[in-house]
Amino acid sequence: MSAIVVNELTKKFRRNLVFNDFNLEVFDGEIFSIMGMEGAGKTTLARILFHFLKPNKGTIRIFDMDGQKESKSVKEFTGYVPEEVWIYDNLKPMAIFNHTLAFHGLKNTDDIQSLMEYFELDNRHKFADLTDSERKRVAIINALIAKPKLLVLDNPSKDLSRAMLDKLFTHIKRLQSSEGLSVLLLTDDLAIGQRYGDRGAYLSGGRLTGIEYLKDKKNNDKVLRIFDELIDVGAFEEIGATLLKDESGDVEFFYDGYLPTLTTVLHQQKVKNYVLEDAILENKVEIFKSGRSLNERPAKAVEIQEDHASTEDTIVAYDNKAFEAEASEASA
Repeated sequence: MSAIVVNELTKKFRRNLVFNDFNLEVFDGEIFSIMGMEGAGKTTLARILFHFLKPNKGTIRIFDMDGQKESKSVKEFTGYVPEEVWIYDNLKPMAIFNHTLAFHGLKNTDDIQSLMEYFELDNRHKFADLTDSERKRVAIINALIAKPKLLVLDNPSKDLSRAMLDKLFTHIKRLQSSEGLSVLLLTDDLAIGQRYGDRGAYLSGGRLTGIEYLKDKKNNDKVLRIFDELIDVGAFEEIGATLLKDESGDVEFFYDGYLPTLTTVLHQQKVKNYVLEDAILENKVEIFKSGRSLNERPAKAVEIQEDHASTEDTIVAYDNKAFEAEASEASA
């Protein structure tokens, strides 16, 4: 049984078409990353899944239940962490959690205490007085205490430090292993989507494209900029690099293959002046839009030489990137 199945979903806000025959399947027990730029419709999708918004057309099934007709039952075994967190301002975290337990017919507060310690949250202040990071952690704990079968995370990196984000997914991976938790991760950060997802796809133009098995990726996608005057472009294309720019003294490639293969070609071609950095989502979406192909594996193997003379040091740049929210997202 699949955790989520969406068929031919269409959603419009007035004249703005957000989804156009959108299809999605999230397998039971996997973390599926949907990576889309701001305004692509990620928050709209999350709110449709929880029946906060109605689609114009299409069907949504969550663990084989009708997401629209049986939304109340679906909410009993699902958790949702929105990008923007709004909860009762005058309540302290523990009171919020107790409300959630009551909704689900639960009483045991042991998990609450352990989760508050794990996510470094205390009960001293009301929600209105918490920092943005603390509010996001309240939302995370609030979603987890009901022991959901499905967790939907909308841009979880917003307001969380990198260390806290790692803690979140360490915990999620434990739940995935021990309880079969399924997760839909919605993000505008390519590195985050690829790092934490088991599978992933890219949301653009109202549809998903480029489904990848992210578990098989050895490293995040890269952008390589070379500033040498004369280079052999074909040598990089042979290992699956996609040419983005080709000017004298400024050549740019997108690369989603095995990193040691790329560094070997840099060494063999005697490239001295270059920058290698993590790709951002705009790079990948632009390639899909332009129709240029992405090679998941090199077209030609490259022999790694015994001479391990080092190439130039690389620079790794790590890009971080309610109804009005959906409306503004849809307008992009």
